[in-house]
Amino acid sequence: MHATAESETAADPGLDLAMESLPGHALHALLERYRSRHPVSPVRYAGEPAFLFTGHAEVAAAFRDNDRFPPAEAYRRTIEPVQGVTFQTLEDEQHRLYRRLATPAFRSKTVEKMEVEGLAALAHELIDALPPGGTDLARDFTHRYPFMVISRMLGIPLDREEAFRGWAAGFLAFTRDAEHAHWCSRQITEYLLPILADRRRA
Repeated sequence: MHATAESETAADPGLDLAMESLPGHALHALLERYRSRHPVSPVRYAGEPAFLFTGHAEVAAAFRDNDRFPPAEAYRRTIEPVQGVTFQTLEDEQHRLYRRLATPAFRSKTVEKMEVEGLAALAHELIDALPPGGTDLARDFTHRYPFMVISRMLGIPLDREEAFRGWAAGFLAFTRDAEHAHWCSRQITEYLLPILADRRRA
């Protein structure tokens, strides 16, 4: 999508959105600064030129423009180097094939069963474990909850759940610490392979 001369002046050549780890208030202030200048601004992402969209209409247009904004490209640059080819990095017929395979796990009855039997109970589990006297809700609940939902659905043993969560967070931070991300990926692989082998035998 074309960026105007005005948006060029909004660019911060030192800013790489894949490398930044900003607290909430700083992130919102940054986005507001870009939004006030132009809804599309040139930035960098994982060391490469990119565009930051802060306007609703522009985001909607970009989502419909797969030729200029291929949806899998960001995942190829930030996840695939450490995680390998995944559902997120596939496109076209390959993506459709894997989507058909994955869809049954997310059908309404399956999700409804998980909602009744697991989601509320897991939320209460995390709430009950919040430290007294104040907490960082993002750190202690928001960041943990979706991962724990997935790990419980996969049947990750509870005694290794926290370690598994740490490894997953580590390789998702590939752009900030590639060496640690690769180490985390090896830990997950070594941990999961015998579990998968045991499930195939059973």
